[in-house]
Order: sequence, then structure tokens, then C-alpha cells
Amino acid sequence: WEVEYMNWCAYEMDHNIDKQNARQEGREEGREEERAAGMKQFIQLICKKKAKGWDAKQTAEMFESDVAQISSIYQVIDAIGTTEDVDAIYEALSSQK
Repeated sequence: WEVEYMNWCAYEMDHNIDKQNARQEGREEGREEERAAGMKQFIQLICKKKAKGWDAKQTAEMFESDVAQISSIYQVIDAIGTTEDVDAIYEALSSQK
């Protein structure tokens, strides 16, 4: 009986550790998805400003952001050739890092 109880306790501990690891992975994935969604919204706003003819410096001042960061986003937009495909712009920026 004691051996069975010890085996059951060991199983429960392993199971709880697996559940904790799964929760942690889920939280991390959720954070990454939220960061990606936030960045895509930021890119979309920048695309709107670029489409209206704003330059990188004006856009950076408006968003109180770094001109170099905005310039790199503008370069990717120019390379892709459209301000409409936010996902492609995001992927291109992600691959640069």
C-alpha cells in the first residue's frame, strides 16, 4: 500500500509540474501574441501617416518615437511597395531582428 501511495504521489507531482509548465508556456505565447498585435497596430498607424505623405521625422515626432525606428519601418514599406499589407511589413521587420 505504501509503495502504491508513493507512486501515486510521484505521478501527481509530475502531473502538476507538467500543468505548471503548460500554463507558463501559454502565458508566454499570449504575451508574444499581444506584442505582435500591438506592433501591427503601430505599423498600421505608421502606414497611414506614410500614405498621407508624412516623412519619418514627422511621424516619429507625432508618436514620440525614435526616428531610426520609424525610418526602418518606412524602408520596409518602400521595399514591399504597399502600405496595405501590415502582416508582410511586420514579418519583414521581425526577420530583420
